Amino acid sequence: MELLLQRKLEEYWVDLDLTVEEGIDELGAIHIEDVFVGKTKIQNIPIPNQIGKKLLEKAKICLPSVLPDRTASVHTKKKLNCDRISK
Repeated sequence: MELLLQRKLEEYWVDLDLTVEEGIDELGAIHIEDVFVGKTKIQNIPIPNQIGKKLLEKAKICLPSVLPDRTASVHTKKKLNCDRISK
């Protein structure tokens, strides 16, 4: 799966002068910012820099500008076996 993703990104970014690893590192610089409006928290996604914009456009990815705060708590009735917990 990772190799397929790498090949697809290479295809998208072929005309940009950087490797897939460099492109992913560049996109990794985009971090969510928590913004509080009263008691409500939203998560703002900042506008990427020039290189980040090109990488996203070439890969046909459109980031939302904000995300709602995730407050859901998920519980499961079934316990994971020890092998899955350690991985």
